Amino acid sequence: MAKEIGSGRSEWDKQDASQVTWGKVWEFLRQGRDSLREGISSPGFARLAMVAILLLAGALRFTGLDWDEHQHLHPDERFLTMIENSLTWPKSFGEYLNTAVNPLNPYNHGRPFYVYGLFPVVVTKFVGQVVGKTGYDGVYLVGRALSAIMDMLCVVLVFLIGRRLYDTRVGLVGALLLSLSVADIQQSHYFTVDTCTTLFVTLALYSAVRVAQGERFGSVLMLGAAFGLAVAAKISVLTFILVIGLAFTLRAAARRKRRRLQGSRVGVDF
Repeated sequence: MAKEIGSGRSEWDKQDASQVTWGKVWEFLRQGRDSLREGISSPGFARLAMVAILLLAGALRFTGLDWDEHQHLHPDERFLTMIENSLTWPKSFGEYLNTAVNPLNPYNHGRPFYVYGLFPVVVTKFVGQVVGKTGYDGVYLVGRALSAIMDMLCVVLVFLIGRRLYDTRVGLVGALLLSLSVADIQQSHYFTVDTCTTLFVTLALYSAVRVAQGERFGSVLMLGAAFGLAVAAKISVLTFILVIGLAFTLRAAARRKRRRLQGSRVGVDF
């Protein structure tokens, strides 16, 4: 009796195994892949994934923000801190427009070797006064926190660029890789102009993609504003104007192609 039961089970196992083929295994894996793609491409999953990525990016960027314990070990950061402390707010709009007397101009405070843009320093000064972190031992922490926030915004922009050029999956992978980038994490712990520059260059790149794809005038305005703010942080990004020229060239080429297609359709209909 036991032998019969054992033989019956073995025959049953053989019968089940004979029904499983490589084709069915491949079909099962393909269906699982398609289901995973649909899940990843859904708006709900993308939002949750971006929240998780940003939490990870924030943890890596805000941990150890006062890494040097008020010792000001970064030379460029120390220089910007001294520049910020020497600047004062102009008393009138006319004084602001007058470069020779503008109190926000480092050259008017005996700093002839200042070669960066003023936007990151001025924003840091303003935010520092709002939150009460001023002076040589306070404002640099504000600058570091702003660098961390700006780099997290870069993560969002990379996601938007990847999604627009490819799909949601590519955007999420790009955002995750940037959130884990060692160089970005390092720069987010410094009060320097680099992260601010990167933010506005990335925003300009996103705007350039939109312009190239034929988006409306709002994208053109965003491109101009982002490029202007990038230059206000670091003059060396003026070379990005070549990318802007390429974006408008692609936009014009796409328009000409659409007009030719419309003309050919009208000719066929006629």
